[in-house]
Amino acid sequence: MSPKCLLLISFTVALFSVGMAQKSDSVRIADVAGYYAFYGKSDPYPKLTQITLGTEDSISFSVKAPGYVVFYSDTTIAPPDTDAWCPISDIRITKDSLFFSTQECLNEQYRFAGHWLLPIGTFDREGYPAVLEGALDRYVHGKFRESKKVCFEYSPEC
Repeated sequence: MSPKCLLLISFTVALFSVGMAQKSDSVRIADVAGYYAFYGKSDPYPKLTQITLGTEDSISFSVKAPGYVVFYSDTTIAPPDTDAWCPISDIRITKDSLFFSTQECLNEQYRFAGHWLLPIGTFDREGYPAVLEGALDRYVHGKFRESKKVCFEYSPEC
């Protein structure tokens, strides 16, 4: 076999290996589907109640989205399929991290960048209430207002 041919085969194998490594890092939303509530003594953003990802209720909404950030309506959780269930418009999930941003709802938009504290698939173990931590940024009328470090606990059911 010629050196050119060996080089081409080596290059092809290297590219294939890189592609497989990238694919193995990606995670389906079904792998992290559930409800994420703030973990800790107080809610850093009192208007927010939870984040839902890939859940049954989010699939049935009129606005299709991979998930929602749920706001309180007065003092109760807002009913589904209202403006208080703000669709996630951009989401990236890997085995190590989660990033999402929402559409603007009720004049607010949120962006989250964080990392998993446990391996995906082990969230429902006892003794590990916080599964995700990162920075949650709040925008009002499109302008950055604040960023807070947050932790989330997980539940497969609401």
